[in-house]
Amino acid sequence: MFTVFGYRIETLPFVAGAALAFLGWTLYWLGINATGAALGGVLGMAFGGGVAILLEREDIVFPFMLIAGIIGALLGIFLLRTIHKIVFFIAGVALGMLAGVYIVPSLAQMWNLPPNRLDVEIIGKAACGLVGGIFFLSLHRYIVILVTALVGTIILAYSLNFRGGIVIPICIFFSALIFQIFLVGRRTHRTGGS
Repeated sequence: MFTVFGYRIETLPFVAGAALAFLGWTLYWLGINATGAALGGVLGMAFGGGVAILLEREDIVFPFMLIAGIIGALLGIFLLRTIHKIVFFIAGVALGMLAGVYIVPSLAQMWNLPPNRLDVEIIGKAACGLVGGIFFLSLHRYIVILVTALVGTIILAYSLNFRGGIVIPICIFFSALIFQIFLVGRRTHRTGGS
């Protein structure tokens, strides 16, 4: 714990909150890639070592494990990135269909369709779900940025033992949001996406 301008600051929540608020997307994406590489690499190495042992060739165990570990790490990164995108798409579909529960009856009434027609409800909710899924998938970076900036700001406010008004946390939140969007925008333009 340390003190700045009369505020007692808890060190660990301060560091975690600042990192999450200002580097949330970077840490999230790094975590997905590192987890995928570690899991895929370990499974690949186990597979490569098992194949070499089954072939009864102890002299090729290390090269097989190394090659299979690298391939497994790359596959692990690819699979975890794919799972990330599937989860965001499914979350968007769910929220889109939930919105469709309220939107479809209004549209049906506006277009003079009979109320509670099963085909109108199914097609309308499916369309809302598809739009929601595509929307979430295309904005997955910014959704993560928004959530990490908010959670990081809450942790920072806690670390400051903040009992004041809402102005300082709002300033922290928007500065973290702008900083992360700037970082992601710079990286996206430099690398061509991801």
